This record gives sequence, structure tokens and C-alpha cells, in this order.
Amino acid sequence: MKAATADEAKFVVEKLEAHGRRMLAAGVAMKASNPAGAADLVQRCATAFKGSDVGAEAADTLREWKKDKGFQTAIKAAQQLAKLQVLRAFGDEPDGKITPEMVKAVPASMRRQMADAVRGIQKTVPGSENAATALRLATEFGLDMDAAP
Repeated sequence: MKAATADEAKFVVEKLEAHGRRMLAAGVAMKASNPAGAADLVQRCATAFKGSDVGAEAADTLREWKKDKGFQTAIKAAQQLAKLQVLRAFGDEPDGKITPEMVKAVPASMRRQMADAVRGIQKTVPGSENAATALRLATEFGLDMDAAP
């Protein structure tokens, strides 16, 4: 009876560790395309598997990424983009489209802040998915991207 229980426990531990390794690998794989998502996934892995080898690897990966200035800059750009995308939630259209009424309702000071955020994203992570999304939002809101920050 004890041998069967030990075998079952070993099986469960192996499956959990394999899941942790897949989680860590997925986070590392998405580092370039989705830095904020990658950092979140690796953080969750480090927390969930704390005290194990995979948890230690995830924690080491996070420490390494915190030293990477380019990666930290990309995360900041993603955070700026998330703030811009929140505005979309205030729209009345179920398809997420920005209506002309919504564009008119945005105060000038907020439009300048939005444009500054888009320029910051474009400068920080040019050519990225985040930069393209920010530019689409700028277009939808009719932001003046040529004005000096």
C-alpha cells in the first residue's frame, strides 16, 4: 500500500514540475513579443513553484530580466499602452470602436497625455506589436503625433 502511494505521489510531483517547466518556457518564449505578459507568467511560476528547482529557475530569470534595461523599458511601454487601452472600455460601442462622440469628449489635456504616451511607446519599442497598437489608438482618437511633447 505504501509503495502505491509513493508511486502516486511521485507521479503527481513529476506532472506538476513538468507543468512548471512549460509555464517557465512559455514565459521566456514570449519575452520579446509580450514583455509584461512574460514577466507576469514567470512571476506566477516563481511563486507557485517556490522551493523547487523550477521555482528557483523562474526567480533567477526574473532577477536577470530586472537587470535588462531594454526589457524594463519594454515593460514600461506595455504599461503605458495598457493605460491607453483603458479608454476603449469607456466607449458605448460593443465592438470596441471609438466613436466620434467619444473622441470629442476627451479633454485636450488628456489628448496631449495620450499622444505623449504613444510617442514614448514608439521611441521605446519601435516596430513592436505594442507600438503598432499604440499608433492605431492614436489614429482612432485623432491624436496630433506631430506636436512637440
